[in-house]
Amino acid sequence: TSESENVEIEITDVTGRVLFSNKQLVIKNQSNSGTSINISNFADGTYYIMIRDINGKQISQKRFTKIK
Repeated sequence: TSESENVEIEITDVTGRVLFSNKQLVIKNQSNSGTSINISNFADGTYYIMIRDINGKQISQKRFTKIK
């Protein structure tokens, strides 16, 4: 079965400036469905994506690099 959970997804640059935040996304557990976030307007560089539950507890944090 699949479950859903409301989470907050936040993307920051290396200085900590928030570039994207959405608190109403739903993640379905045990499924291959995903969420797309358009980062085409972001400059090349390193960013951090953090996922928190509705209580603000960090679920995951990853670093990624955007290169043209």
